[in-house]
Amino acid sequence: MKSKRKVIGMLAILSVGIILFGVYVGNYFGNYFGKETAFNQTKRQEIDQLVKDSHLKGNVALIQNQKLVYQQSYGYADADKKIKNSITDAFPIASLQKRMTAIVIAQLIEEDKLSYETTLSEFYPDIERSDEVTIRQLIDHRSGYFMPEIAPDHVLKTEDEQFEYSVATTEFGVIGNAQYSNGNYTFLARIISDIEQDRYQNVVKRRIFKPLKLEHTYFWDELPTNEKLAKEYFYEDHDYGTETQIASIELFSSLLGAGNIMMTIQDLATFELSLGTEKLLSEETMKELFGWSKMDEFMNKNIRGNISENGTMGGFDSYVYGSSDTNHMVIWLTNQLPETDAQTLIKSIYQTMRYD
Repeated sequence: MKSKRKVIGMLAILSVGIILFGVYVGNYFGNYFGKETAFNQTKRQEIDQLVKDSHLKGNVALIQNQKLVYQQSYGYADADKKIKNSITDAFPIASLQKRMTAIVIAQLIEEDKLSYETTLSEFYPDIERSDEVTIRQLIDHRSGYFMPEIAPDHVLKTEDEQFEYSVATTEFGVIGNAQYSNGNYTFLARIISDIEQDRYQNVVKRRIFKPLKLEHTYFWDELPTNEKLAKEYFYEDHDYGTETQIASIELFSSLLGAGNIMMTIQDLATFELSLGTEKLLSEETMKELFGWSKMDEFMNKNIRGNISENGTMGGFDSYVYGSSDTNHMVIWLTNQLPETDAQTLIKSIYQTMRYD
C-alpha cells in the first residue's frame, strides 16, 4: 500500500514538473516564434515590396543577431522557360571572391610563409616593376597595375593560361595610387599556388570551403551539371532585358582569384558570418588585413561585387550591407540589378529589417 502511494506521489510530482516545463517551453518558444512571425508578417512584406518595386531579381538574405532569419527568391532564373530563381541556386559572387583570396594570403602570413612587405619580384621578377610592388599593395589595389576586364576570345582552361593572360593584358600606372583591378588578385592567387605547390582552387577549397562546410560553393569550371545557374538580365524599361549581357564562360575563366566563384546565398551568409569569428583568421590578423579599427563599431559594412566591363554594370551582382561586426546584415545575389540605385535599395532593406 505504501509503495502504491509512493508511486502515485512520484507520478503527481512528475506530472507537475512536466506541466511546468511545458509552460516554460511554451512561453519561450511562443515568444520566440511570436517575434519571428511578427517579422515575417510585417517587415518581410515591406521588404518584399521594396524589392519588387525596384525590379531586382535574385536572392536576398537577412541576418539578425548573427542568425540567418530570412531568405527569399525573386523573379526568374530563365524568363523564357519560366524557371524561377530558388534559394538553392548558385550565383556568381563576383568580386566578393577577392576577400577569400586575401584571407588565404593572410593565413600564409600567419604561418610565416611571406609578409605584407614581400615583393612580387620574389615570385615573378620578370613582371615589370615587380621589385617595387608589395603584397600589401596588391591587396589594396595600389600596385599601379591595371588589367582591363575584357573577356578573352577563348576559354582559359588552366591556371597557367589564366595567369599568363593577366600578365599579358596588364597595363602599368603609378605605384601607390588606388586603382581597382582584378589583375592584383590574379597575381595573389598565383603566389598562393606557388607557396602551397597546388592549384589555387584546391587551396581555397581546403582552407575556406572545407572548414566552413560550404557545400554549395563552386569554381566556375566545377559547377555540377545538376546545378542551375541563372541567366543574366537587365532592366531596360522592362524586366529581363538581354541586350547588354556581359557574363560569359570566357570572362569567368580570366578572373583567377578575383571573381569566378558561384555559391548559394546561404553559403555566402555562412562565409560572411565567419568573418566575425576566428574560424579563418585571428581577430588581430583580420583587423590588420582589412584595416578594421574601433571606429568600425559605428560604421556599416558596405561591400559589393559585380560583373562589369568598361563601366557598365552586369546583371549579376553580389552585395553585403550591415554592421561591421556581422551582427546584422543584408545580403543579395542577383541576376538582374534593381532599376533604382543599388546602395539606396539595400540600405532601405537594412533599415526596414533593423528599425520599427
